[in-house]
Parts: sequence; structure tokens; C-alpha cells
Amino acid sequence: MSRARTAAVALGLAAALTTSCGSDDDVATVPIDAPDEPTPDAAPAPGDGLPTGAISYFLATFCPAGWSPYSDAVGRTIVPSAGADAGAAVGNAWAANEQRAHRHDLAVGVDLPSVSYVGIAGGGNNGVTRSGRIDATAVTDDAGDTLPYAQLLVCRKTASAGGRPPPPGVIAFFADATCPPSWIEAPSELQGRFVVALPAGGTSGQTFGGEPLAPGEIRTHTHPVTASVTAGSHGIGLAGGCCAGGYGGAGTHTTATTAVAAATEVPYLQLLACVAPAAN
Repeated sequence: MSRARTAAVALGLAAALTTSCGSDDDVATVPIDAPDEPTPDAAPAPGDGLPTGAISYFLATFCPAGWSPYSDAVGRTIVPSAGADAGAAVGNAWAANEQRAHRHDLAVGVDLPSVSYVGIAGGGNNGVTRSGRIDATAVTDDAGDTLPYAQLLVCRKTASAGGRPPPPGVIAFFADATCPPSWIEAPSELQGRFVVALPAGGTSGQTFGGEPLAPGEIRTHTHPVTASVTAGSHGIGLAGGCCAGGYGGAGTHTTATTAVAAATEVPYLQLLACVAPAAN
């Protein structure tokens, strides 16, 4: 019986056992030598020093011995948080291979200039419109967020720490208010941010983008919109001038507005990030 390769990922991609990007035909998979029956994958080396309660990503089908699946993280990415917020789930979990969509509502309006004619307003001059404000609403089509992500197994350690210390600097997540003894809380700059594996030339721990997520926040976004309305011309039996006014002028009229805010929802789980101590 072959044993599966088990790789713990300290600072992960996206959360476990669910999700992907696009349709099933587009999913990129990593071949894994799974056991012939649902038995645990190969355990970490004897003496694994991660403390009880450590939560980590695994490139595996089953959790290793001494670890169990962490269901709270299923369909979610993990976001470092303060200890007081650890364990809080935000948003609706992704289903397997889900590409979540969003849309925006719009309120638009244009101002038609007033045009005057020689004559008396009304009468048989039908087919023309009044000058002034014309308001309308619009809704965009649903659009997939096309967020790139990977599905990994998330496990929580149930066994006690072994005698061999963990690698210095490794980060593990905990659903607790405080870090285990001798472990230190990760820098606060990491809190409220999605974690991305370090690109070539990057600096470990560097933060980018907007303000950190507040506890429980689902971040929304909007778009500036420029719209135009073309009002067609309509002949009437009057000459331009005074004093039949209030007709809407023909031509192309533009307006600027802002779409109603919508969420690009990335479901996540807030956990305390802790750093292993340096070797003595």
C-alpha cells in the first residue's frame, strides 16, 4: 500500500477540501498517491514539534497520524487575526470548484437641455419630450470573480508535541486567544490580510493593497461609470425662437455616476497566527 506525500504549508493559498476556479474542466490538479483505503497519510517525521491545536495546510488526501480534518476551514481561506477574533467564520463557504459571481446596480440620469420654438406649446406637436432630468436604473450582468486559488487540506493537530522542536520561524494557525507557550504572535501587520506565497524578488512579511480587513468584514468595491444617452431629433411645425419652450434638445448627453457597491466575496476563517521560537 503506498503512502501519500504530505506537505504542510505554513502560509497558505486558499482553504481546504472545497473551491477552485471556473468549471470542472478548468481545474488544475496535483497528482497525489492516495492510500487504497481511507487510512491516514504518512505522519510527519517522528518527534513532530508542532503543539497540540496547530492548524496547517497539507498537500494530501487524508490528515497524517496525530492530526484530524479541521472542518471549520472547509471552503475558506485563513486570515491571520487577533486572538480575540480567532475562530470567526466570515461569508458563505465556497463549494468544490466554485467560481463565485457578483454584479452591480446602477442609477443613471441625464439632463436634456431646453429648446424653444416660435409658436404655442402643445397642440399637434406630439412625439417630443420635455427638457430636464431623465433618470433610469441599470443592472450589470453577473460576472465571475475569476480569483486564482488552490484547494488544500486543512488539518488540526490532536497529538502532543514531540521532542524535536519545529523549524524556527514557521507559522501555524490556532483557534485560540493566545499562542502556545514559547510561540509568539505573528506581527500585527499580517492581521486582516490574505496570505500569498512569496513571489520571486519579494520581501517576506511585506504587506500590500488596501486597509486590513476589520473583524468580520466582507470587503466591497465599486466602479465609476460614464454613460451617454442619444436623444433623436423629431421635426415639428415651428421655427426656433420664442416662446414655446421646455422641449428636450436632441443630441448625445453624457453623465457620470458610481455603481452601487458589491462584494467580491472571499469566505475566510479568522485564526491566530503564531511563530515558532528560535532554536536555543
